[in-house]
Amino acid sequence: TKAFYRLASRLKKAFPGLKIMLLVDGLYATGPVTEICRKNKWQFMIVLQDGSLPSVMTEFNSLCGLEKKNCYTQKHGNRNQVFRWANDIDYRFGSNGKNGQILHVVECKENWQEIDVQNGQRIEKSSRHVWLSSKPLIRRNLHERCNLGARSRWCIETGILVEKHHGYQYEH
Repeated sequence: TKAFYRLASRLKKAFPGLKIMLLVDGLYATGPVTEICRKNKWQFMIVLQDGSLPSVMTEFNSLCGLEKKNCYTQKHGNRNQVFRWANDIDYRFGSNGKNGQILHVVECKENWQEIDVQNGQRIEKSSRHVWLSSKPLIRRNLHERCNLGARSRWCIETGILVEKHHGYQYEH
């Protein structure tokens, strides 16, 4: 995260008007990071891991129970996706919770079938993804922010892993 603060400062100085959307992993799901993004007018989609920001997840689960309309099902490729979201969650951080950010949270549960290469049988697969969003979520922006935005981070991750572990000998 120390590198993030240095890079954010340099990016803002070098490209003050550039529209940026950060797609980052759960390491950056913190109040100070979201605060810097908002100050710089950057959008973000940040992975929210289980156990991170428990107050936000508690509020998310409570709001999803109340706001039944914030649920949407779609087919994306071979995957059946169910989205739930909650907007305007007040997250407090810092000493005595004196700092705060308004966060928006989206969860995507999906299932699909694959063929097992060992025995040729169909197997059911499922996954769950949760992200913090800088922008309020509505049915019309879920696909763009989640599937086209946040999930594209995995393409970058996969490329880095290939470079590190498949003959290029790259390191951090």
